[in-house]
Amino acid sequence: MALAVSGLPLGTFDGSAYDELAVELAPGDAVVFYSDGVIEARQGREEYGAERLCRGLEENAKRTATEIGEHLIADLEDFLGKATPHDDVTLIVVKIL
Repeated sequence: MALAVSGLPLGTFDGSAYDELAVELAPGDAVVFYSDGVIEARQGREEYGAERLCRGLEENAKRTATEIGEHLIADLEDFLGKATPHDDVTLIVVKIL
């Protein structure tokens, strides 16, 4: 399940207000935080995209948080080839035990 959230990055500006979202998580669930530099990474005119990220998560859901993160970064690097990302690439995977 993807959660649609938006707003300023955490800690960017003092006094920023943020919406709260509560989600119940169960053992085996994973939460992935990523910057727009992941899904907006480009190879020519093609974008890596949220759909590809979600597909990678689904294919690796049974793995550990470290393995999921390593797979996603490797897939992004394969996608980019020799291209350099034009924005920061941040990815955090949290797995519920």
